[in-house]
Formats: sequence, C-alpha cells, structure tokens
Amino acid sequence: MILLVLLLAAALLGCGPPPTPSGESAPGKTSRPAGAPPPAGAPLLAGRAARVGEEPVPLVEIAENHSDAFVRWVLHGVRNRILVHVDGHIDLDWLPPETIESIRAATDEPSLRTLEAHPYDLSARANTGFGIWNFIYPAARTERVREEVWVVPDGALADQAAFDRLRSGLAETLSGVSLDEYRGLRFSGGAVSGSLAGVPVMIVERNRLPRFPEPVLLDIDLDYFTTDSPVDQRVMLAPRLSTDALIESLADRGVATDLATVSYSTVAGYLPYEDRHLGDEISLALRDPQRFRSPAMRRRRQDRMKALAALASGRPAEALRALLALFRQSPKDAPLQVALSDAHRRLGQLREAKACESRARSIDPSAARLDLYRGDVERLGGRNEEALALFRKYMAEHPEDDAAPYASRRVAFCLFDLHRVTEAAAAYRQLLALRPDHADSHFNLAEALAASGDFRAAASEQQQACRLRPFDPYYSWRLGTYFLRAKEPASAEPHLRRAVEGRPASAWSHYNLAICLASQGRFSEALPHAETAAELDPASTGFPVLAEKLREMSLQRSAR
Repeated sequence: MILLVLLLAAALLGCGPPPTPSGESAPGKTSRPAGAPPPAGAPLLAGRAARVGEEPVPLVEIAENHSDAFVRWVLHGVRNRILVHVDGHIDLDWLPPETIESIRAATDEPSLRTLEAHPYDLSARANTGFGIWNFIYPAARTERVREEVWVVPDGALADQAAFDRLRSGLAETLSGVSLDEYRGLRFSGGAVSGSLAGVPVMIVERNRLPRFPEPVLLDIDLDYFTTDSPVDQRVMLAPRLSTDALIESLADRGVATDLATVSYSTVAGYLPYEDRHLGDEISLALRDPQRFRSPAMRRRRQDRMKALAALASGRPAEALRALLALFRQSPKDAPLQVALSDAHRRLGQLREAKACESRARSIDPSAARLDLYRGDVERLGGRNEEALALFRKYMAEHPEDDAAPYASRRVAFCLFDLHRVTEAAAAYRQLLALRPDHADSHFNLAEALAASGDFRAAASEQQQACRLRPFDPYYSWRLGTYFLRAKEPASAEPHLRRAVEGRPASAWSHYNLAICLASQGRFSEALPHAETAAELDPASTGFPVLAEKLREMSLQRSAR
C-alpha cells in the first residue's frame, strides 16, 4: 500500500516543474580587499579606464546577441577580470570540460563563431558550444572572468523570501551547482554572495553595488530594462526604469571600465523591438556622458519613457500624441516607427500602422522580422494565441527565411502551452524531418508525447535528445522521469542518478530518484534523497511528506 501511495504522490505532483529546454533560459564577495592593486594578468585594454557616467569609456561594443560579448572579450585579450553583468538572466549554465577546451583553443573570430550557437540555429551546432544562456561560464573557465557580479532587476532581492525563490530557481535551472555551493549562498545587506558551478558570484540590485577596487568589465543586456523578474521570463513593453537611473547608480558607486559590451537581445523576444532605442541611449551614456546629460537629451528620454508607459498601460491615444511629437524630431528612428505602429493598430488605424512598419523596415532591415520578434514577446508573456498567430503569419510570408524553422518550433511551443498536445507533437515531428540533429526539438517532442500520456514513446524520443547531448544532466533527468512515469523504475534509475550527479542542488532530481528507489522497495537508499529534496525546497509540501513516509518504512523494515 505504501508504494502505491508513493507512486500516487509522484503522479499528483508530477515529476518536476515544467521543463525548460536548454537555450530558453539563470557569489563571492569582491575578490580582494579595498585598495588592493589589480592582480597580475589583468591589464587595462586601452591603457586606461573611465568612470562610467563621468568620462568616455575607451571601448564600447554593441551587438544583437549577448554571446557576442564573449567573442569581444577574447578578441580584446580580456584576462582575469571582475565582470559587472547587468541583465535579467545570469547566463552561467554549465558546459562540459571538452567543450571548454574547444572554446579555449579558439582565439580568432572565425573559430569562435563556429562554436557560437545563434538562437535561430537549429542545426547540430546548437547542441554544444556557447550561446546567450551560458557564455559567462566559458569566460570563467578560460580565465577571462574571475568573478561575476550579476546586477538583477529592482525588487529581485527585496527580502529573504525573494532570495529563497531566486536561489531555488537557479538550482533548478543551472547544472553543476553543488550542494555545498547551494548551502553556502548567503543573503546579507541586500546582496547574495557565494559561488555557482565553481564560479564566484555576487548577486545584487543596482543600488546595492559595492565599490570595486579596480576597473571592471562592464556588460549590459538591454533586457535588464524589460525583464519583470529573474525567476520568470515575462517581458514588459515599457522599460521598468530609465537608462538615466542605471547610469546614475553605476556612477554613484564609482564603477570604472575600459571595455563595455551591450546587447540588444531582440532576437528571441527578450527586448521588444520598440525598446531598441535603449541601445543608443546606453551607448551615448558610455561614449559621450556629457551629451547624454544634456537637458535636451534627458527630456527626450523622459518623453519616450512616458509614451511607452502609456502604450503599455492601454492608453494608445495618449501614446500616439507623444510618439508623433518625438517622430517630428527623429523621423529616421526605426523603433519609434514600430511604437507608432503599435499605437495606430490599437486605435484601429491599420493603414497608418502598416505605413509605420514599412518606414521602420526601410530604416532598419532587421525590422523585416517584426512578427517573429513580437511573437516571442507575446509567448514570453503567456499570450499564446496571439503568439501563435504571429508565428504562423511570419512562416506564411517568409517561408524561405533562415528563421522559418525557428518560427515553426515556436508554433509547436504555443500549441503545447495551449494544451493542444497532439498538434504540438505533429509540429515537432514536421520540424525534426528538416532538422533531425536538433536536440532541443527532440526534447520538446518527448515533452508533448508525455503530456498525451505516452510515456514510453516520450522516453524513446528523449533518448534521441540524450544521444545528441550526452553530457547534459537535465536531459538525463527528464529521460528518467519518463521511465518512472512508464512504471519502469529500473530503467529510470541510471538516468536519475546521472541527473543527481550533474545537478546535485536540484530538489526535483533528488525527489525523483527517491521515488524511483522507493518504488523498488529500497527505502533506506531513497530516504537521504527525499531529505535532501525537502531541505532544498521546504516550501514544497510533497517533499517532506515523502521523507517522513520513507522514515516510517525504513524503521518498520529495520524492526522486523
């Protein structure tokens, strides 16, 4: 009877949180005492550094995809630096040693690009290498970055409960985080300190930044301004704070740098196209702080913030008036044209909306993918019906585009999230006929098959994903859960053990292994994993309940 209860508990709780495929994605105190000289091997790239917001930064690089920052660091010869990473995501997922060595050996741009996975790339290359969700890990492992200071959106560390949510989310998202690292994360004075996957990190809001005793490597992802919270991926249309506020915080803490990298992150929907103007604002603040601070420029930024806030809060007429005033000053501003298009569309002025989009495309060719960008923003906001229509529209109008397979995968995503799992499975099969070596799509198809109740078919499909990414403990965990749900615990066990080995701070990995062992009558072996799951996520009522039941069964068996 107790085994039936345990298996029923597993079925009711599920075998884990909703899985997030790789690429969908994420502390130590300052490494030296204040006033200590920079360590050997950390030379300034341009011979000098500048105080952010006060002096022109010598080197400022801006790109679409955030992983380009790593390429720039390599090409500029960055070594042994503190990284101040302003972002809605930590970008620190684990990579296996052999991949790190391949990255270490890549010293020129062509070889680095062969290892960089673009978000739209669904080839076999996407199974390994570095991308937007993990590029800081190889930067640390190749001694270019010695510590990551992750500046999270305001409110992410408001209190102990917020820290607990963030820590739990990181443990479930990142591979390679040890139990000692999880237990060693400390929240004090509004900042988190410790290490993750062997990388010293500090996690802090902008107004809690420490003073650094040396020039830092500054890295800004513009999705910092539009990410609602680092524990989810919801994207806001209007920036949550101004570029002035961020620059003032960096200046207030005396942050100095010789190299700043900036990422748009419009691809995959993390920054709405309407907000790409933030790239110009940040670049100006870094390159020409005096002009950035001029009253005219400040007033223009304030007017734009107000217009976007009105648009986001359902006041399109007010937004349109403000945007038209800005348009008269800057007619060649593509993001402004797209914001105007949004306002016109919400007012039912479709002809005017299309004219604005046409002007945006003539100014910026990348605006040709507006429907794709918008689809991702809608999907990240949980508006799957709207996202599905946009992705399908994009595919119909751009069937030969390089991003069409990506759009078809997003169609399948939306169908799955709308609980149309049979259609989602068919869409994934159609995609895999064209991209058979894309591990994440096999992962997604397995997820759809499991949602339809066919766990054996899901396990078979997930084995294909594991074949393509044999090093990924997250993939092993998912495969183990499918075998477990198919009532094949002996088949599940090696994969769940691999998951615990690679993700030892994941409560769900320990919980599933405990269920697996208990279902085979191995209560004393299962108990430590149930207890660890309960320790890692005490808010989950199922974990301590399982641990208590296993204690009872272990005692009963030992008393016989």
